[in-house]
Amino acid sequence: MDWYDPSGVVAARIDGRLAGYCWTKLHPDGDGEVYLLAVDPDAQGLRLGESLAEAGYGWLRAQGAIQAMLWVDGTNEAAIALYRRIGLTPSHANVELYRAPNS
Repeated sequence: MDWYDPSGVVAARIDGRLAGYCWTKLHPDGDGEVYLLAVDPDAQGLRLGESLAEAGYGWLRAQGAIQAMLWVDGTNEAAIALYRRIGLTPSHANVELYRAPNS
């Protein structure tokens, strides 16, 4: 993965155990992306996701990114609420359609 930069991964530990992480990436055009944000279910409710996302966006700003994006499942209401709390607004929505081969 030529776009992978390990310094763009922010991790949080609680009592020595990985509690969550935010993996960012910088696109060749200079835009940033929160590629993956994950919080251990045992650490949910601590607002760790917000802290990790803010740290990830901070890292992207430090790299010169003027704007950054992330993708989220439109049915993931908890994640959408988290992103709204840190000031993100929806840009657009994608719809995936599927048809079973035998229908």
